Amino acid sequence: MILADEVGLGKTYVALAVAISILDAVRRGEAPDGLPSNKPVVLVLTPANDALFNKWMREAEAFKTDCARQDGGLDWLQVRSPVDNSKSGNIIHLSAQIREATRSQPMLIIAKQSVLGAALHDRDLWRRRGLAALFGHFRIPTETRRYWCRRGRVFDTFGIPELNELLDLRSSGPLWDDLHFPDLQRAFFRVLQNHAKLADRAAAALTGTDEIALSGILDDLARFALVSDWPLLPLVIIDEIHGLKNEYVQSRRRFEALLKGKFCRLLGLSATPFQLRHDELLSILNLRHAMALPRERLDALGQAEAILGVAMKAARDSGETFRRRWKALRRVDQKAVSDTWNAVMGAEKSERPALADQVRPPRMAHAIVAALDLEQRNSELRRHLRPFVIRHQHPRGYREHFVDRKSTRLNSSHA
Repeated sequence: MILADEVGLGKTYVALAVAISILDAVRRGEAPDGLPSNKPVVLVLTPANDALFNKWMREAEAFKTDCARQDGGLDWLQVRSPVDNSKSGNIIHLSAQIREATRSQPMLIIAKQSVLGAALHDRDLWRRRGLAALFGHFRIPTETRRYWCRRGRVFDTFGIPELNELLDLRSSGPLWDDLHFPDLQRAFFRVLQNHAKLADRAAAALTGTDEIALSGILDDLARFALVSDWPLLPLVIIDEIHGLKNEYVQSRRRFEALLKGKFCRLLGLSATPFQLRHDELLSILNLRHAMALPRERLDALGQAEAILGVAMKAARDSGETFRRRWKALRRVDQKAVSDTWNAVMGAEKSERPALADQVRPPRMAHAIVAALDLEQRNSELRRHLRPFVIRHQHPRGYREHFVDRKSTRLNSSHA
């Protein structure tokens, strides 16, 4: 679902209300069917823009105070971010925080989209863990292990002194000790078993000499292992979701790869969804495939999207026809077109096409028929958009009214 209210109508607060309502329902044991009932976490992903990230943090804290039914009524909610400043943090920080959520104290985590691909801290340690998992999974010979342990571009320390833990995996136990992630070794091996493409990439890299390629694979292996231990999230919110319209951009590819099957609902925020091309809007709606949904629900959404795609094409074609017919009109037709349009629109809806077709000269008839068709196509398009897009707009004259009222207050304060 995309919340597409105009700027200034409070999309952030609406999204926060949805998130906190879900978390409260889980906390009280009243979660809707299909939503997880344990370790409730709602994840908000913002663009890399510091101002937007900080705005979310401020408004989430303000929401706890301003929207509680009574003082302290929302103190159960933990509002967290992967780091304490406006940097993105990384998936290690994020995963550690998700593990801290409890049913009695659900968590709202606000992070930048870049958190999913940000560089890992203690990178040598995570890459050593990745190598230990690869060496064990693929039964890599000792000489090949020794080669990779001494590659300078794989490790920031240009070769590691603690080789025994990788040359003899029986001594690798301490490598997996981690207070935040006690099941880490199993998580790495599960990823290699369940993600065939990543495992194939790793196997091919180990037989080559490309240090940079293997380094990237080791980092991805760590990210997948960390995410594999996440609980199922009831909701993910993506601010400025139109930024993910291109399915090939790195931020979207990481989101779909790492979070696939890890969340139940998706809410996107965008004030400008209709500035997207039709194929771009449909591309954003395809993010539903990353959700953990029953097959029948996915199939129903797929059918609704297919119908929407047909309606979008029909509206686009009708709009192009109207553009051509309107351009064929002459300046002297202006008043006649206006009067005729009002007369046609005053008739019963079923009679309008026939009346429009009788208008003379023919160029006016063609323009009015095209306008009626465009109105019908747009009406159908709005109907098919409703399952996917919610949009509220300011009433006409809002901006003028706001500016006038603000101007009045300013003038009064200076009087």
